[in-house]
Amino acid sequence: MKRNIYFCLLSLTILSFFLSLNLLGDESHSPSSLEFLDMVRRNHPVDTWAMMSGEVSHKRRNDDNNSIIKRTSVETTPIKLSTRFTETRVFTKITIGKKGKEESDTVGEEGKEEFYTVGQAYNGDAPSVITSVLPEVSKLGKYGLKPEDLTMAFIYWKFEKELDKTTLKTMDCRVFLLSNPETTEQVKVYITADYYYPMKAEWFESEKKKSYKTYYINSFTKIDKLWAPNSFYLCGPGWRTNVEFDTVNLGFVKDGLPKGLF
Repeated sequence: MKRNIYFCLLSLTILSFFLSLNLLGDESHSPSSLEFLDMVRRNHPVDTWAMMSGEVSHKRRNDDNNSIIKRTSVETTPIKLSTRFTETRVFTKITIGKKGKEESDTVGEEGKEEFYTVGQAYNGDAPSVITSVLPEVSKLGKYGLKPEDLTMAFIYWKFEKELDKTTLKTMDCRVFLLSNPETTEQVKVYITADYYYPMKAEWFESEKKKSYKTYYINSFTKIDKLWAPNSFYLCGPGWRTNVEFDTVNLGFVKDGLPKGLF
């Protein structure tokens, strides 16, 4: 079931954040805006997999008008992502929360597990999102994460224009403004010019100058010839979510799939 959850947020996520060591394009040729964006959309290693586990830390300011002191609440919970890249699409399973003793009765409640399966075609079709449960209060949404954002569905949104170039962490970036074809939502994406990979994204409601959520990659990890982000954060007015993966496994399908991938 696709859940159109419009939270104040990756929302990242994330496993479509793989990087291949093989750089795309000819350095002697500077690709046009649409050529460059097409390279970004195709910059993924085919027939690979990933298993990543770690912790989500969410901070939110208390905006109770009756409270003189503005306190900040902090929540942490486990997260696991499993991904499989094929020639035509990426499949990702997201597990967030702690496993309960009576899973059938407690999934989706405070401190229990939620499960989401996301499929994203490389041709830009809208992602499919299936939930094994429909929790009354979704942790994923509460923390500013949308399942379809974890496959970077926004990369396939409608191209509007290319903005001025900038530098992030000493890396030259090209900046693109993209529009959600189904809503008034827009995203400004900062993509490394040499590696064809999004480092930062800012979400806006159409024609509003101030973003309502920002995503930023802190660091990457490398295994063999594959890369993946192992740390990133999302933030918005009054909240911030950090995602840290302390266990990362990446590999090629030809070498076999690990147990428990899905």
